[in-house]
Amino acid sequence: MPYPFPPDVRQLVEHAMTAGGFQTEDELLRNALSAWQLDKDDVAAIQRGVDDMEAGRMRPFEDAMRDFDRRHGIAEG
Repeated sequence: MPYPFPPDVRQLVEHAMTAGGFQTEDELLRNALSAWQLDKDDVAAIQRGVDDMEAGRMRPFEDAMRDFDRRHGIAEG
């Protein structure tokens, strides 16, 4: 479905379609919106982490890494 993009955006879309191998504008837009949502989710997760730190809900890095290693079967070394 062709979209009535302004000329500057049309140029970006055409470049992205060629560079990214997208077959349709729908495919490009779906991919762009998916990436935007992931970015938005990442920013929200970072903000939750900052909020936790500011509220004093944190633990030493070494403890967190030891738990991570244990959970993922990584030997101490």
